[in-house]
Amino acid sequence: MTGDDTTGETTTALTADEKTTDGERAMKPTIFLGDSITEAGRWTQWFPELETVNMGIAGETTDDVVARLKEVIDADPGTVVVLVGTNDIGRRRRSTEYIGRNIETILVELRKRLPDARIILQSVMPRTKDFARSVREINVHIRQFASVATARAEWLDLWPVLADADGALSTKYSDDGLHLNEAGYAAWVEALRPVVLREDGGDGHSDGRGGVGRAGEFDGESQQGVEPMITRRREAESVVTANPDRP
Repeated sequence: MTGDDTTGETTTALTADEKTTDGERAMKPTIFLGDSITEAGRWTQWFPELETVNMGIAGETTDDVVARLKEVIDADPGTVVVLVGTNDIGRRRRSTEYIGRNIETILVELRKRLPDARIILQSVMPRTKDFARSVREINVHIRQFASVATARAEWLDLWPVLADADGALSTKYSDDGLHLNEAGYAAWVEALRPVVLREDGGDGHSDGRGGVGRAGEFDGESQQGVEPMITRRREAESVVTANPDRP
């Protein structure tokens, strides 16, 4: 891994086995995996070039996605597009370490069982301002891990696309600070399509605007001082059901 681990500014990610061509992968389904933000996506409409499978389920956490990975693997996809984590910080109040470890598990298991597939990991989307630090910490962690050999995932940072200057999900893109409105989906798909279709140069990392992204940086506050969590291993805390918001 290259770059500054504190900022998550890695510049290169290993992609799937180059012996498998993009054409061969395109013959297989592209799975969109996540919670209700993914479930509400019109993937067939937005990606008419591909055979798409919507595996978004409302309310899903990283635990839930880990539990149904066999379903994803059995579908034998050419590409898996992953977006998960916001429900863990919302209703379940899991620690950022716990969420990061679960996303690591998702990436490693997909890579082990689908060695030739593309795996595109998207940053956890911004929420309301009070969740900004937690979202940034998770994104620093998972961006760093995406590059390691056991994951070999590509990275799309959605923070520069969707966050406002305070680190909240922009009111242009959400009516409730959590779920995307039509403008939010349009902005997301505009960032995602070039990555999925390899129109972004194919370097494995994108900030959603055609450049190399910083995980969770927003105007006025960088990731300096946010400790990377890859080597930190603690027992997960008990579940606290404090916040009913759950997409």
